[in-house]
Amino acid sequence: MRKSLVMAAVAAMVLAGCSQDDGLNPNVDQGNGTPIAFRTVTNKTRTTEMDKDNIGDFKVSTIKSSSTSFDFADDVMNGMAVIRGINANTWSYSPIKFYPDVADVSFFAYSPSGSVNVTKFEGQALKKATIAYTVPTSNADAKKAEDFLVASTNVVKDDYDENVILTFKHALSLATFEAVNANDGATFIVEKIEFSNMGNSSTLTADAATAATSTFSWAQPAQLDQNKTYAVSLPEAGISILPNGNGKLTPEKEGLMILPQEIIGTTRLIITFRAIDGEYKDIYESGSVKEFEIPTNVAAPALFTFAMNTRYHFKFTFDALNDIKFEVKMSPWETDQTVPVPTP
Repeated sequence: MRKSLVMAAVAAMVLAGCSQDDGLNPNVDQGNGTPIAFRTVTNKTRTTEMDKDNIGDFKVSTIKSSSTSFDFADDVMNGMAVIRGINANTWSYSPIKFYPDVADVSFFAYSPSGSVNVTKFEGQALKKATIAYTVPTSNADAKKAEDFLVASTNVVKDDYDENVILTFKHALSLATFEAVNANDGATFIVEKIEFSNMGNSSTLTADAATAATSTFSWAQPAQLDQNKTYAVSLPEAGISILPNGNGKLTPEKEGLMILPQEIIGTTRLIITFRAIDGEYKDIYESGSVKEFEIPTNVAAPALFTFAMNTRYHFKFTFDALNDIKFEVKMSPWETDQTVPVPTP
């Protein structure tokens, strides 16, 4: 008897550090047999963090162990959309697929299934696939911004009767921002935040060696391609930081998605601001700029690295000595850790 592919997206996914599986039931009503692919987008370069409750769909392809071409088009699943049902714990796809009589099948998936930032999704070898991806960097690409998720696993023949478990991870880095005003009489307006001279296009390799040890790695963007500027979406009027106050420049779960990469020497963090009252009003007019080198030697490796599945919280301080300082806290999305950064 043929065995159908039953899939489950692990909603505990390394995303929020939970431990609950979402089951996929291929026997739900398939309607006219065509899956409806949908995705959630924002109208900002700030992107809402995905978790087990709001992931709605993913795209999946396979490579069977008997493959010689490693071409998804010749395999069991080729870019098939899998959709969450009305019941949060049900998933559906159509048409139903069946396991071939081979030793094992590797599964590769990403979400959202309708991502327009994926330029290529293809098999490379047994248990290995690649995804070419471009991260939106400006308001012009606002609707393309997303928390891109990836998963891979290998299912051996003895487990064909079990659900396919896909553990999704955040494929990108997330930067969030906060500002503190240590002055008694000056209100500062943050107008713009940017990272300059960085890469935004690269290829992610997924290796589904075993169900337990699937790994992902980004290729370092080519030096000549590291000339992009990432801009944080802020209100046109800026964000006010009152005297002796502090404020979030981006919500905790909404931030700037960044392609994982080791930064190069010309990369800068740039904040544009103004003071609207107090003793700094005439010193910091609209469009005042402060540039920071991204710190190095704060952790291994020696150069600062934006890592996959990691959140970076940047905190600016307008201090009472007519200077701006900043610090960075780094938190993998499933655990917390802090990286001290020297004052520039």
